[in-house]
Amino acid sequence: MPQPIPKRIRAVLSDQIIFSMRAVGDMQIHCIVLFDGMIDEDRMARAIRLGLDSEPVLGSRFSTSLWRPCWEYRHDLNNLELCKLIETTDVNQEMTKFLTSPIDPFGDPQVQACILRSKKDVFCIKVNHIAADAGGVKEFAYLLASIYRELFNNPGYIPEINLKGSRSLRQVSGKFTPLHKLGIIRRTFRNLKNNVYPNRYWTLPLVKGDHDDRTFVIRSINSERFQSIKSYCRTNTVTLNDVIIAAFYRAFTQLTDRNVKTPLRFMNTADLRRYLPAGRGEAICNLSGFVYLNIGQTVGETFNDTVSLVHHQMDFMKKDYIGLGDYPVILFLKAFPFALNRRLLDLMYKRFTSMKNAFPPCITNMGVIDKSQLIFGDPPVRDAFLTAPVMYPPILGIGLSGYGESVTVSAGFSETDANKPIIERLFNKMEDQLQLITSK
Repeated sequence: MPQPIPKRIRAVLSDQIIFSMRAVGDMQIHCIVLFDGMIDEDRMARAIRLGLDSEPVLGSRFSTSLWRPCWEYRHDLNNLELCKLIETTDVNQEMTKFLTSPIDPFGDPQVQACILRSKKDVFCIKVNHIAADAGGVKEFAYLLASIYRELFNNPGYIPEINLKGSRSLRQVSGKFTPLHKLGIIRRTFRNLKNNVYPNRYWTLPLVKGDHDDRTFVIRSINSERFQSIKSYCRTNTVTLNDVIIAAFYRAFTQLTDRNVKTPLRFMNTADLRRYLPAGRGEAICNLSGFVYLNIGQTVGETFNDTVSLVHHQMDFMKKDYIGLGDYPVILFLKAFPFALNRRLLDLMYKRFTSMKNAFPPCITNMGVIDKSQLIFGDPPVRDAFLTAPVMYPPILGIGLSGYGESVTVSAGFSETDANKPIIERLFNKMEDQLQLITSK
């Protein structure tokens, strides 16, 4: 008999921090899987139900308290519609509705899913960022794929319930010696230098307003262009991430009217699973950190100049505990009750959002979706991508994800009519920059 799932599961500090970030975005991460045919909707719904048992936090509601919050497992999951089937002639419209509809962390399970059916199926998964980051969302997608395959051969299949796997950042910090931890503290001070001084930021002139009016702009870098970019990367010994960030740098400078003394900053994210031997956490959770990229006050004269600036900054940070600079600050928060931390973080984020240029744009590379793990059986997957949370202006978040020979770039935001043309122009100029290298 499987071990029963406890009614309450302790929420870790990263859950609390992401919970407090709801002032700056909707805190939902999505995985979209495009099939080359139609899947079995009943089997997929069963796979999701079993997946929520296998990783119980995802089948729980978030419960706050003065001292420490917790996850309360919902024992009524059998009564819920966990995967809707929507037949449609406009997949993009229905996908946008799904991507922008909210999850209530206090009442809903932390996962929602739907199948958009036209001539072929599109499977959409939505996971609350309070419970998992992009790496965790990919792990849940792989888990669903494995359960879905197993149910084909064995309809009575029950996956193992993960009750002992750590969700804490300690699974990363525990890998470092005291000497390494001194290096992490040094990384913290370097982050402060890159992100705080001088106190000037840049962003797009986005309109603040109704957070309920949300949409996405999604662009795909197709196989042909992807191959050209890869060739450029090999020739210049840079990464795909370097190239796309450089393209966005140049696109931003063409659309912003900034003080020439303003440092060119982006916030990025790093998957901290890179520090774990198996490259994955013990359980589905948040294991990511911020990276503060500052290439100075100019992008250089040419695209190659910008790529070189980005590459040297990123290469240095990869060798210097990338993504871990905020960890000492997180440990400081752990000493205080949740109610106080929540209040302090709420005030901080509200201050950021009330100011015009108090927060640099964020580009989060959510990594490559592993084709060898995202196998559901028949029909095969023809494409897949992730989208980052909708961010509320003036903050802008841009997500990158890869699958096979393609890269998807996306941004979710509010105030659709006012801001969509601005984001569209940004993405157009980003693609124009990439065209400079793909046309050679």
